[in-house]
Amino acid sequence: MNLVLSMAADAGVRGVSAQEIAKVYFSQRRRPKDPDDGWRRFMNPVKQQVLSLARSGRIEIVRGGEVQDPNDFRGLVRVRLPGE
Repeated sequence: MNLVLSMAADAGVRGVSAQEIAKVYFSQRRRPKDPDDGWRRFMNPVKQQVLSLARSGRIEIVRGGEVQDPNDFRGLVRVRLPGE
């Protein structure tokens, strides 16, 4: 299962941030010489995956408890499964 979907399912109604997803993805692939903030290089791919999944209706983008339009949102958001 996709990491974004599995983390959103585990988080429930609280949802999960793109930063949290990037950190887990990085920790699964980390090499000994990678810097501690190496997760940052995965932020754009994670955000792109989140947008793709939100546009297809598989997840919701949430800000302040309100579902956001995946084509028009700003700020810090979390993702969760629809209907959570």
